[in-house]
Order: sequence, then C-alpha cells, then structure tokens
Amino acid sequence: MLETLIFAVLIIAVAVFLLSARIVLRRKGEFPNIHIEGSQAMRERDIHCAVEEDAIMRRKRSRRIKE
Repeated sequence: MLETLIFAVLIIAVAVFLLSARIVLRRKGEFPNIHIEGSQAMRERDIHCAVEEDAIMRRKRSRRIKE
C-alpha cells in the first residue's frame, strides 16, 4: 500500500515537472500570454477581451453623460 502511494506521488511529481519544464528551465521563464490582447492578429483587428470592451463602452457612456 505504501509503495503504491509513493509511486503515485512520484509519477505526479514527474508529470508536474514536465508540464512546467519550459518555465522552470528558461532563464526568464514565464507563462505564455494566451489572452486576446497578447495576440498580434487580434490587436491588428482591434479586437479586445470582454472586460476591456466593457471598460471602453463605460468610458464612452460617461463622456456622453457629462456633455
């Protein structure tokens, strides 16, 4: 029973290391930016994430109200 538990923990530790190897082994390793604003093609098309779109619309609306 204990051998099985140790083996399972070892397998999980190896899997976590292999999944994070790109980040751990690089000199300035960081997580890849997979958000919409991180994509060059999306920026060229002027496409934003929902949170940013909402902020833009709120700013436009507050300007109309003040005028």
